[in-house]
Amino acid sequence: MSKALKTQPPESLEAAMAELEKIVSSMEDGELPLERSLAGYKRGADGRRFRLRMVYNAAQAGFNAMAEIARDNWKALGVELSLEPAEFQVVLEKVFKKPDFDVSLQPYTTAGDPAIGIARAYVTMNEGRPFTNPTGYSNPKLDGIFAQAATVPDRQDRRRLYFEAQRIIAEDLPRSEPIESVYEIVCQKRCCDFCSALNENTGES
Repeated sequence: MSKALKTQPPESLEAAMAELEKIVSSMEDGELPLERSLAGYKRGADGRRFRLRMVYNAAQAGFNAMAEIARDNWKALGVELSLEPAEFQVVLEKVFKKPDFDVSLQPYTTAGDPAIGIARAYVTMNEGRPFTNPTGYSNPKLDGIFAQAATVPDRQDRRRLYFEAQRIIAEDLPRSEPIESVYEIVCQKRCCDFCSALNENTGES
């Protein structure tokens, strides 16, 4: 028999996240069917379950459209998503330094190697550096795997470690990937001084 869930709307984001953890635990234990998972957050008189703020770079290609789609889709679920488009530097301050956001759209690149481009989004850190881990997610086992994979010389050993890291990330799901972009890199001897400044959109040089 399913356990009874609270029906009073949470008073804050922290309370909402705590209640969400209980709901997820119930689902994982088989005590809460998937179709009833949202019942843990009763809608108010206005149809809203709770409210979240989304901070993102207004100048990043496609982000305005993605944010609007997310707002409309989440509204159907009873989640009011307040969009906060801002300038690049303001977003870096709010997301990686303060932090002052509930959810955010961020562009990440692989930077050619998982040790450079992928690990930074998941390893435990709180240094305020742009394009690292802004969520507060921490998994010591995953930290150890990334650290080992960055130094192992054997390619097959690295492959095994990164597959294990991938499994943990898929289970914990600290962030989602709404879109994947592919772009070409052109190499030509005659092309020089083409990208001498920091790319404000990706944080890569």
